[in-house]
Amino acid sequence: AVIRSVDLTVTSPRPNTLSVNMAAQAKKSLFSAVIMATATLTIDRAMVATISGLTLHSPNPVFSAALRLMSAKVSALEALRLPLNTLLPGLHAKDLQVTGGQTLTVDAVFG
Repeated sequence: AVIRSVDLTVTSPRPNTLSVNMAAQAKKSLFSAVIMATATLTIDRAMVATISGLTLHSPNPVFSAALRLMSAKVSALEALRLPLNTLLPGLHAKDLQVTGGQTLTVDAVFG
């Protein structure tokens, strides 16, 4: 599928937690549809990010069926734990504050 446009909203309901809502306009062959996604990203004190509440759906029955076929792969994303301190060798984050709203802000203390 080709993604034509994306509307993304990121909010921070509590410290170090981001709620993500996305609506994407997609096209595959003769079919086009909106695909909607929601997820929560949480970063714990050990600087490990986890995804929860990940859902994908579409009001278009063809796209909806395709998304259901991907459900196992989507569920596997929720099992991932991403240690953020492994992303930049040599940098070790001691504290991280992430907030969302009009602007996504990331404040980090390294040591």
